[in-house]
Amino acid sequence: MVTPFGSRRELSVATNHYNLIVLGGDLAGLVAAALAANRGLRVLVIPTRPITGTYSLGGRAMPIDPVPLVQLDSPAVRRSCEELGLWPQIRRALQPAAARTHWVTDGHRLDIELGAKNLAREAAREWPDVDVMAAWHRFIEQVQTVNPVFEDLLGSGEQVPTAERFWTRRFLDRTASRLPRADFDLWAPVTRGHPLASVSDAVTSAISDLSPESLGAGAKIRLLSQWHRGPFDRMGGLAGLRELLITRIRLKSGEVKSGLRVADVLLKRGRVVGIQLLGKTDRYGCDHLVLAEDPRSLVGGAWLAEHLPRPLARSLAGIDVTACRFVMNLTVEPRGLGPGLDGLAVWAPRVVAPGKRPPLGATMIRRSDPLDDGAYQLSVSTLVAPGASLDDQAERLLEELEDQGVLPWLRRHIRVMHSPHDGLPARDGHGRVAPGVGANTAMRLPMSALFRGDTSGALGVGLLPAVSGARNLHLASRLTLPGLGVEGEFVAGLGVASVVAPPKRPTFGRTLFLGRGR
Repeated sequence: MVTPFGSRRELSVATNHYNLIVLGGDLAGLVAAALAANRGLRVLVIPTRPITGTYSLGGRAMPIDPVPLVQLDSPAVRRSCEELGLWPQIRRALQPAAARTHWVTDGHRLDIELGAKNLAREAAREWPDVDVMAAWHRFIEQVQTVNPVFEDLLGSGEQVPTAERFWTRRFLDRTASRLPRADFDLWAPVTRGHPLASVSDAVTSAISDLSPESLGAGAKIRLLSQWHRGPFDRMGGLAGLRELLITRIRLKSGEVKSGLRVADVLLKRGRVVGIQLLGKTDRYGCDHLVLAEDPRSLVGGAWLAEHLPRPLARSLAGIDVTACRFVMNLTVEPRGLGPGLDGLAVWAPRVVAPGKRPPLGATMIRRSDPLDDGAYQLSVSTLVAPGASLDDQAERLLEELEDQGVLPWLRRHIRVMHSPHDGLPARDGHGRVAPGVGANTAMRLPMSALFRGDTSGALGVGLLPAVSGARNLHLASRLTLPGLGVEGEFVAGLGVASVVAPPKRPTFGRTLFLGRGR
């Protein structure tokens, strides 16, 4: 955790000077850093957690965020990767996340093929008296309206550093008029509360960072359309994408220093000019500073209250964490997996009021290809309440998955079970320390969060403004456009890069206005 910002000290002599310093390791910050380095700036990234998105267990890299990347063909992702020379690698590595996705919800089971080709047959089997396909065709009609709006809005990838409030409101109102209303019933004419709503909330809560009650109807339609196209993924997932960006930063003479801790941000005449390192006399100067994480984990109460710009402080005050993602990684013998798990499964507990609260307990399971010894790796991500005890979360999750028939007969076939969040060592399916792996493996890495806030003025996708209101201080994190998931992080990173390192032919853009700052 970064030490809180402290006194407003003047920068006298800097040990090193960078054009851009990025604090935090969110994907948006890596995108901004890679683009800035590619455009000739001297860049330093100081992450506060494992920057690759993996941790090591028994010599094998385990994912911290195992959810599929379903938005790699969006305009912002493609534009950024083409500029960085990464698009051919990404395009060649695109592959289906699974041949089919197994849905389990409220006593129903569906095996949905790529592109939802067999949805009509599966729905008719599970709900013969409900016209699910009428709702599906209505959904497809909305997709054809919503996606062009977002792609037009996000396509340039540039942003304007300042804007008049009146113009901003007019622009957002005009764009919002082209999107479904906030109370749009996604699955009408199917009865409200239908299990399909639970699945939808489980999926959108996995691939975005906004809770269902804050996610706009248009944003939800865009996310689900991206999911139902496959879902397609890139070999290596989010961790592999992070590795590509980190490699590109270093190839362009940028630096990534994971061992540094920041004690203070240095200001001069109200402008950010550098950082002070914890426990050292070193001072790093900078022309621009980017916060690439939840600012509340990077700035302290005193600095936040006294010196943070009022629009940003108000935006932060209105944001809550409604759920956290608990991740568990399992190494399982083939006999422990039933035929229903063909690579990807979604378990969606019944939501009493669909779209009104996070679907706590919603779980996504990914199965790897066979390992060298024939075993499989399962990565399980589930939503838990903020502040919930994690001491026995892994055991309770296993019991739930067995009771629901999602992973029956699994426990006796587990070789290794480990979570990077609960402070427990790697164990086998009987709770014993896993031989040869379990020693010194206890860790408590922070969980990623699902946020809630007022997104009514940001098209149901944005929480924080990209421009902080302080000179040379920028925001590029999953909190900037959390309702767009990975796509939103690329948009945020590309926008900040356009400010700190303008491209040769800058384009007037609009992504700033999706933030909530006033």
